[in-house]
Amino acid sequence: MLPLYDFLNHRTDANIVWAAGGGFVRFSASCDEGEEIYNSYGPKTNEELLSTYGFAIQDNPLDSVEIFIGQQQHQQEEDAEQASALHGTRVMRLDDLGIHHKVNTEGHIVIGPFILRQNQSPAAAHGDADTREDEEGEEASSSIIPAEVYHALAILAMEAPDDPVEITGDELDALKGVLDARLLMMSRCRENLRVSLEGNSAVKRHAQHVGIYLDGQCTILREALQEVDALLAEGESKGK
Repeated sequence: MLPLYDFLNHRTDANIVWAAGGGFVRFSASCDEGEEIYNSYGPKTNEELLSTYGFAIQDNPLDSVEIFIGQQQHQQEEDAEQASALHGTRVMRLDDLGIHHKVNTEGHIVIGPFILRQNQSPAAAHGDADTREDEEGEEASSSIIPAEVYHALAILAMEAPDDPVEITGDELDALKGVLDARLLMMSRCRENLRVSLEGNSAVKRHAQHVGIYLDGQCTILREALQEVDALLAEGESKGK
């Protein structure tokens, strides 16, 4: 414990330097007269702040949502030999791309975790997943969903070992289903939390920070769904 230093509130972009020794603790920070001095607890998401320190911050730029994706029922092949070959090809391609995955007890591939956050590196959605790149000099747009998700979806879309690696609307619909289910769960938790806001002051204060965390999760999920909807609309437009 450091006297006074432990009293400082957290802010992600706080610029503070401290040193201890010789029976003294010294810290310096740039601020105007009368302005609150903040500490930085490190680059942490609201989930980390809430579980470690018991609070969350509004509009945390480091907030993220973790998801997994997997094979859909329509992708389970009836022919055992073809299914084994396709399974091996999918696993090999995932390994080649360094995408984390596992095979569950039913023999289905589960891929992830994937981290959704604002201002990810750009991710293209359609075409050959092995060759998609931004053209040189082209301004990149930010994406909530990392490129690895689209690569994984394209690999899961394969119906034969020699199929091209490209995304179909079925895989985007499956991703939308994963995001919808997660958003519904978070929204229900947020609604149930309103009951806690009617409790005593200590419970109410903690519930408010949990609410901030849930709001951040819902915001990221809604923006991810908008991204998927835009890709589906783009695919429908090209199909006409």
